Amino acid sequence: MFSVLIDEQTARFLSAFLVTLARIAGVLAFTPIPGFKNSPALVRAALALLLTLTLFDPAKISAVSGSAGDLLPALLIESGIGICFGLATALLFEGFQVGAQIIGLQAGFSYASTTDPNSQADSTVLSVLVLLTTGALFFATDLHHIVIRALAEGLARHPAGNATLNSAAIPAVLHLGSDLFKVGLRLAAPLSAIMLTIDIGMALFSRMQPQLQVITLAFSLKILIALAVFSTVIYSMGRLLQSAAGPWSMVLRAFLR
Repeated sequence: MFSVLIDEQTARFLSAFLVTLARIAGVLAFTPIPGFKNSPALVRAALALLLTLTLFDPAKISAVSGSAGDLLPALLIESGIGICFGLATALLFEGFQVGAQIIGLQAGFSYASTTDPNSQADSTVLSVLVLLTTGALFFATDLHHIVIRALAEGLARHPAGNATLNSAAIPAVLHLGSDLFKVGLRLAAPLSAIMLTIDIGMALFSRMQPQLQVITLAFSLKILIALAVFSTVIYSMGRLLQSAAGPWSMVLRAFLR
């Protein structure tokens, strides 16, 4: 592709740069950074290009030539590796989203929805709040450094164009999904227990006072208590995120071993 117009060495250099860009662009495309997908395409492309310029090592030019027969398969493989990195990071966010969905359903917030800044779909208010909080904690606790470090280590050990996905990482990904589901349950457990207690109490109260509109009273009471309890539970999100970051970082490194 490039070798027709320029010399072979320059063609290899450009091919290696494009393949590295494909890996990093795959990561950015699937990492659920709040509001990132709504940013201008030029900004997203500039960020991918800047990261590629930072991580690309000209001394480690891959064996990919400038021909289309070698370049296109390498681009697909490297894009797949980047997508795996992004999806593993998305799992980190989804664990907290599970907890937020459970809390929202129990507290009655499922009746009120707003726009998810990532998917542009209708989501509960608590889900969007947890997504934004997790995104802020992701950068505040320097977890984005883990992604960049994993990319740099992967490019150092397996230069773009020579990498293959490690099938041994599949059990680690499944284990990560299980751990993050538990994180969501830990986030939702205190409030779910309180909501269950309120439901039982209201059920007993309705038996004693059947003329009262207990459902209407319970709806407002559960929302107020849910907001009060969630304001305290949200302080534990940083600790939960740090506990989940260990298995997540191991998965990122396991992809290219």
